[in-house]
Parts: sequence; C-alpha cells; structure tokens
Amino acid sequence: IPPRLQELVERRLVQLAESGRQVAEALAVLEQPADLGLIQQVSGRSEDEVAAALDAGLRWRLLRGAAEAPAGRYDFAHDLLRAAVIDQISGIRRQLLHRRAARSLSQRVTAAAKIAYHWQLAADQEQEAIWWQKAGDEAARIYANNDAERYYERALTLSHEPAARARLILSLVDIYLIASRWNEGLARLEASKDEMERADSDYWRGRWQQRRGNLLYQQGDYEAALVCLTQAQGYFDASGALLEQAQVAGAVGSIYWRRAQFDEALAAMRQKQEIAEELGDLRLEAEALGGIGAVLTQQDEWAASLEMQQLALARARQSNDPLRVGKLQGNIGVTYARQKKYQEAAEYFLQQYLSDSKLGDEAGMANSIGNLGTVYRMFGQFGLARACAKVRLDVALNLQDRRALAIALGDIGATYLDEEQPEAALPYLERAIAVGEFLQARFLLCSYHHFVAQCWWQQGEQARALAAMREALTGAAAIQRQDVLFQAKLHLIKYRLGTGESSTGEAGKALAELLTETTDERSQAQIQYELWLLDKTQNAYREAALPIYQALFATAPEHSLQAPLAEMLGQPIAGDVSLPGLPRQVFVGARTLTALLAEVDALLPRLLHDPDQ
Repeated sequence: IPPRLQELVERRLVQLAESGRQVAEALAVLEQPADLGLIQQVSGRSEDEVAAALDAGLRWRLLRGAAEAPAGRYDFAHDLLRAAVIDQISGIRRQLLHRRAARSLSQRVTAAAKIAYHWQLAADQEQEAIWWQKAGDEAARIYANNDAERYYERALTLSHEPAARARLILSLVDIYLIASRWNEGLARLEASKDEMERADSDYWRGRWQQRRGNLLYQQGDYEAALVCLTQAQGYFDASGALLEQAQVAGAVGSIYWRRAQFDEALAAMRQKQEIAEELGDLRLEAEALGGIGAVLTQQDEWAASLEMQQLALARARQSNDPLRVGKLQGNIGVTYARQKKYQEAAEYFLQQYLSDSKLGDEAGMANSIGNLGTVYRMFGQFGLARACAKVRLDVALNLQDRRALAIALGDIGATYLDEEQPEAALPYLERAIAVGEFLQARFLLCSYHHFVAQCWWQQGEQARALAAMREALTGAAAIQRQDVLFQAKLHLIKYRLGTGESSTGEAGKALAELLTETTDERSQAQIQYELWLLDKTQNAYREAALPIYQALFATAPEHSLQAPLAEMLGQPIAGDVSLPGLPRQVFVGARTLTALLAEVDALLPRLLHDPDQ
C-alpha cells in the first residue's frame, strides 16, 4: 500500500467517530459488497450509526455504491483502500470481525467456501473444518471436482473426530471415482482402513467396502468388486442404511449385467428402484431406471428399454444430475445402435460426449467416442472408426479400465476385419479375448470369437475358423444373445460347406431350417440371399431378399449391405450417409496404434493377474 494512501485512510478514519471506524472495519473484513443490515450485524453498531458512517464514506469517496451488486449495497472505491483499512485493525479485533462475518453470512445465501474462509481468519478450526466440508459438498454437487478435492483435503487436515474424518475420506474417494482416478481412489482407501475402524461403525465399514467395490467395478475386476459389495450389503443391512442398500443393489446389478446374467441384474435393479421410490429420491430412481433399460437393451427388448431410459433421463434432468444425463444419452445411443438405427445412435453418442466433456469425465468421453466409432464402422468410414477406437484404447490404458480395454481392442480388430485385413485384426481380437475371459464378459466374448473365426476363414485356416465359430455359437446360446447366435449358425453352415463337411444339398436344407426358426425380416433376407448363392437358378430367393436389402439400404446404407446388393443387382452399389463429425479436441495428443499395442502387451500380465490392480 503506498504510504500516502495509508496516511489518507488513517486521517479519514480518525475523523470518524469510533462507531464509524468500526463500520469501515466491518465492511473491509467482509471483502465483498454489503447492505446496511449485514454491515450492522458485523460491526455491532446501530442502524443510524451505520448509515452515518456510510454517508461520510461516500462523501469522502472512500466508498461507492456497488455497481455490479443489487441497489443498496456498498463497497470500497478501490481494493487498496480496503487493504489500508484492514492493515490498521489489530489481530484480535480482526478475528472477532471475521467470526461475526462468518455467523452473519451463514444466515444468508452464501457460498460455504466464503464462510469457511472467514472461520479460517477467525482462527476457529472446528467451524472452519465444518464449513470446508460443506464447501466440498457444494462443489461436488456441480462437479467442480478440483475445488471439491481442495476443500475436502483442507477439512481433513482440521478434523479429528473419527466419523468426520471417515466421511471426508470417502467424499474424496467419490471425487476420484467421478474423475476416473481409480488407482488413486483405491490407494486412498487402503491408507484409510485403520481410520474407518476407529469410526467403529458398521455404517462406515459398509461405505468403505462399497467405495472399494465401485472402484474395482470401474476397473473391470468384477469378482473382487462383488466380494466388496456383498460385504458392504451385510454392513448396511445391520445398520439399516436404506439409501446405501439401494446403491449397492444397483452396483451388484451392473456386475450381473456385464456378465450377461440378466435375470439377476434385473432383480437387483428393481430392488434399487423400489427403495428409490420409497425414499422419493429422483437421482436414485434415475440410476435404477437407466440400469433396467440397459439390461432390457441387451435382451433386445427395444421398446421397453427406450421407455425406461427416457423416463430415467427425465428423472436425471429433474434432479439436476448432469453425470447421469450423459450416461443415459450414451445408453440410449447403444439401444438405437443395436436396432441398427445408427444415425439416431450417433446423435445420442455426440450428446453424451458433449455432456461428459463439460464435467471432465474422461472415461465417459472415451466411451461416447468409442461408440461413435462403431457407427462410423457400420457405414464403412473405417479411418474415423479406427481413430475413435484408438482414443478409447488410449484412455483405457491410462485408467487401467479392463472392460474399456477389451472393447477398444475388439473395436479395432472388428474394423480391420471389415476392411478385409484379417492379419491386422487378429492381434487385437486375441488380446480382447484374453481380457474378456478375465472379466467373464460373456456378452463380449461371443462376439470376439465370432470375429476371430472370420479372420481365420479369410486366411484359409478352416479348422481354426470352425473351432472359433463353434465357440461363438456356444457362448451366444448360453446367454441367448440372438444377434451373434444367428450369425454363428449361418456362418457354420457356410463353413461346413466350404470345408466339405456338408454337401450343397445339406447346406440348403440347413439354411431352410434356419429360415423357419427366424422371424426377423433382415435375418430372413440374409438366409434367402445365401440360398440364392447356392443355386442362382432359384430366382425366387433373390426376389424375396432383394427388396428387403434395398429397403434396409435406403434407410441406412450400411457397408455390410453393399456386397450382397451389388451381387443381386449385378452392378456396384454405393451409399451416402450424413453422420455428425467429431470435435477437433478428440484427437489431440493421440498415440500411434503400434505404441498403444506395445503398452497393452506390457500391461496385460499385471492387469489380469495382480489382485492389487
């Protein structure tokens, strides 16, 4: 502060009565525009004394009406003037004023961080800890994760009571979970295990196990996650924690869903929904409805799934839960993609990316980009598809997310396969299978075995192709994944014919039997096309298949439809589709596939076998 300015302020303060000086000091300590009532509370002076002091300050141009605040609020004309006033207040009185400021502001709509700041300057560590915790909660609610982490850490350094420390540690772990910092979260939990025991409560033991289960689930270690969640459920049952019981039921349902144990998944999700409705908790209900919708998608119950997910989306918006909104947008996109409504799917995936990017959710952003890549692949835009899968692989490696790793590897392999580059596809698919087997992800595995079989067939490895296709058939039948089950049956008929295991007549009979089993129009057209290929004099099959292929192609010109259409029409066929582009920042800092695959090989032994990962 310039000496002349300090002298001016001190001279003006001397000219004020003692009450006026206290008013100026109160306004200075508040460090914000304030109305007459707030200044009166902090200064301890009467309304008339405050008004007189403000009037003098305005005349001397020490104060001004706050231009950017509502009418009737006052502030110093310059920050240096405020600093000069603060500088001449004694330490003891400054603490007293900050204590008054904290108490007064806590009775108004004020950010908790501002109140914590005043308690800090009042040297009241107990109140400071309470308000930093509240500030962390406020920041976490709007996904200001960096602020929330900083506030919780500050509160933790000031807190000594075991239950308060337990709550703060778990709040920090929740931030790590949202920010995809799963290893940090697990490390923090391990370091805090003794502190949870000191809290000496089944509730806190349950929450510790719950958070550990959630983190392990995100990393794809479903077996270990299920163990933790089962223990957590026992603790919550004992302590009567209804909300946490619902949360654990949903997490267990998600594990069953990932393992394609759909009946168990639905039962767990519906348990969560019932508790959410009992509690009147819209956020919890949105999570439960979204989970039910995701399971129904895997069971090909499209209409029921979309109804559930749209209802969940409405609940998430009602409860102002942007993280859930993004996840639901992605799941709705998956539902449309499974119906082969790819343009609708792409729009939802892009919405998910934009939602997750606002929150800094790296895992969610990578998931949405990976899903967009699948849509690009369906339409033969292989360069974009591979770029999207590469982004997902890069993030999966950074986060050590096993499931995302399997999906990214599978997507890259499938893209190379569609480009008829089986030798390039196999290394990715074989690694995807290794991760999928560790995860017991049967839904993924049957697809990857199906892709591997096609790779071997294209390379002339007929015996290996047959073995892989039979494995795909067995896996798809076990979980009733109808899309892979149908394709595996169809390919096995073709492969057995190609290897000489069956004759043309036997293949035709097998195709005819498959046709009677199939009710899906697209699948029927595919069988009729294969029957026509067996004997092109049987033009009835071509006439039945062609209009269906043409209608499908007119709706969504998929790459896989082009070759059959060209064969039936006797001329090349091309399609044009308008898909949303990718945000430019998606590809910033992307690594090469060679570098990523080398990192996969270095990481896999540890990732799949180290129980501490």
